[in-house]
Amino acid sequence: MNKFGKRLVVALMAASMLATPVYAAPNTDEIQAEKEQKEKEVQSVQAQLQTMVSKISETEEKLITKGEEIQKAKEDLAEAEKKQEQQYESMKVRIKYMYEQGDTKALEDLFTSNSIAESGRLYRDGT
Repeated sequence: MNKFGKRLVVALMAASMLATPVYAAPNTDEIQAEKEQKEKEVQSVQAQLQTMVSKISETEEKLITKGEEIQKAKEDLAEAEKKQEQQYESMKVRIKYMYEQGDTKALEDLFTSNSIAESGRLYRDGT
Protein backbone atom coordinates (compact mmCIF):
# COMPACT_ATOMS: atom_id res chain seq x y z
CA MET A 1 0.00 0.00 0.00
CA ASN A 2 1.26 3.39 -0.72
CA LYS A 3 1.54 6.23 1.69
CA PHE A 4 -1.66 7.85 0.62
CA GLY A 5 -3.65 4.63 1.12
CA LYS A 6 -2.23 4.11 4.62
CA ARG A 7 -3.08 7.66 5.58
CA LEU A 8 -6.56 7.23 4.22
CA VAL A 9 -7.12 4.04 6.24
CA VAL A 10 -5.79 5.69 9.42
CA ALA A 11 -7.99 8.73 8.83
CA LEU A 12 -11.07 6.58 8.32
CA MET A 13 -10.35 4.60 11.49
CA ALA A 14 -9.91 7.79 13.49
CA ALA A 15 -13.12 9.24 12.09
CA SER A 16 -15.05 6.09 12.90
CA MET A 17 -13.87 6.24 16.49
CA LEU A 18 -15.05 9.85 16.78
CA ALA A 19 -18.44 9.10 15.25
CA THR A 20 -19.20 6.07 17.44
CA PRO A 21 -21.04 7.20 20.55
CA VAL A 22 -19.99 5.72 23.81
CA TYR A 23 -22.70 5.19 26.35
CA ALA A 24 -21.94 5.00 30.00
CA ALA A 25 -23.73 2.46 32.08
CA PRO A 26 -26.68 4.08 33.85
CA ASN A 27 -26.26 4.89 37.47
CA THR A 28 -28.29 2.70 39.86
CA ASP A 29 -29.60 5.81 41.60
CA GLU A 30 -30.96 7.07 38.28
CA ILE A 31 -32.58 3.71 37.61
CA GLN A 32 -34.12 3.66 41.08
CA ALA A 33 -35.46 7.21 40.67
CA GLU A 34 -36.94 6.35 37.29
CA LYS A 35 -38.52 3.21 38.74
CA GLU A 36 -40.11 5.21 41.56
CA GLN A 37 -41.40 7.78 39.07
CA LYS A 38 -43.00 5.04 36.96
CA GLU A 39 -44.56 3.45 40.06
CA LYS A 40 -46.10 6.81 41.00
CA GLU A 41 -47.51 7.12 37.48
CA VAL A 42 -49.00 3.62 37.74
CA GLN A 43 -50.58 4.45 41.11
CA SER A 44 -52.03 7.65 39.67
CA VAL A 45 -53.53 5.81 36.70
CA GLN A 46 -54.94 3.12 39.02
CA ALA A 47 -56.56 5.81 41.19
CA GLN A 48 -58.12 7.37 38.09
CA LEU A 49 -59.36 3.96 36.99
CA GLN A 50 -60.95 3.30 40.38
CA THR A 51 -62.66 6.69 40.25
CA MET A 52 -64.03 5.97 36.78
CA VAL A 53 -65.25 2.50 37.79
CA SER A 54 -67.02 3.99 40.80
CA LYS A 55 -68.66 6.68 38.63
CA ILE A 56 -69.76 4.02 36.14
CA SER A 57 -71.33 2.00 38.97
CA GLU A 58 -73.18 5.08 40.25
CA THR A 59 -74.42 5.85 36.75
CA GLU A 60 -75.63 2.28 36.27
CA GLU A 61 -77.55 2.48 39.55
CA LYS A 62 -79.13 5.77 38.46
CA LEU A 63 -80.09 4.22 35.10
CA ILE A 64 -81.74 1.29 36.85
CA THR A 65 -83.65 3.66 39.15
CA LYS A 66 -84.78 5.83 36.23
CA GLY A 67 -85.83 2.73 34.30
CA GLU A 68 -87.97 1.63 37.24
CA GLU A 69 -89.48 5.12 37.50
CA ILE A 70 -90.27 5.10 33.77
CA GLN A 71 -91.94 1.69 34.08
CA LYS A 72 -94.01 2.93 37.04
CA ALA A 73 -95.00 6.06 35.09
CA LYS A 74 -96.11 3.90 32.14
CA GLU A 75 -98.22 1.77 34.46
CA ASP A 76 -99.74 4.90 36.05
CA LEU A 77 -100.48 6.32 32.62
CA ALA A 78 -102.22 3.14 31.50
CA GLU A 79 -104.28 3.12 34.70
CA ALA A 80 -105.21 6.81 34.26
CA GLU A 81 -106.23 6.21 30.64
CA LYS A 82 -108.39 3.28 31.72
CA LYS A 83 -110.01 5.41 34.44
CA GLN A 84 -110.58 8.22 31.92
CA GLU A 85 -112.31 5.78 29.56
CA GLN A 86 -114.52 4.51 32.39
CA GLN A 87 -115.46 8.06 33.38
CA TYR A 88 -116.23 8.89 29.76
CA GLU A 89 -118.49 5.86 29.45
CA SER A 90 -120.25 6.78 32.70
CA MET A 91 -120.76 10.34 31.47
CA LYS A 92 -122.32 9.08 28.24
CA VAL A 93 -124.75 6.93 30.23
CA ARG A 94 -125.68 9.90 32.47
CA ILE A 95 -126.22 12.18 29.48
CA LYS A 96 -128.38 9.54 27.80
CA TYR A 97 -130.41 9.10 30.96
CA MET A 98 -130.90 12.85 31.38
CA TYR A 99 -131.97 13.14 27.74
CA GLU A 100 -134.41 10.27 28.02
CA GLN A 101 -135.90 11.71 31.24
CA GLY A 102 -136.32 15.12 29.63
CA ASP A 103 -134.08 16.89 32.16
CA THR A 104 -132.84 19.56 29.78
CA LYS A 105 -131.73 21.92 32.56
CA ALA A 106 -128.96 19.50 33.58
CA LEU A 107 -127.93 19.06 29.95
CA GLU A 108 -127.80 22.81 29.42
CA ASP A 109 -125.64 23.20 32.51
CA LEU A 110 -123.38 20.39 31.32
CA PHE A 111 -122.82 21.89 27.88
CA THR A 112 -122.53 25.52 29.01
CA SER A 113 -120.11 24.89 31.89
CA ASN A 114 -116.39 25.52 31.52
CA SER A 115 -115.40 22.07 32.78
CA ILE A 116 -116.91 18.74 33.71
CA ALA A 117 -116.11 19.43 37.37
CA GLU A 118 -118.14 22.65 37.19
CA SER A 119 -121.05 20.88 35.50
CA GLY A 120 -121.02 18.20 38.22
CA ARG A 121 -121.12 20.89 40.91
CA LEU A 122 -124.00 22.64 39.13
CA TYR A 123 -125.85 19.35 38.80
CA ARG A 124 -125.37 18.46 42.49
CA ASP A 125 -126.24 21.95 43.73
CA GLY A 126 -129.25 22.18 41.46
CA THR A 127 -128.36 25.73 40.42
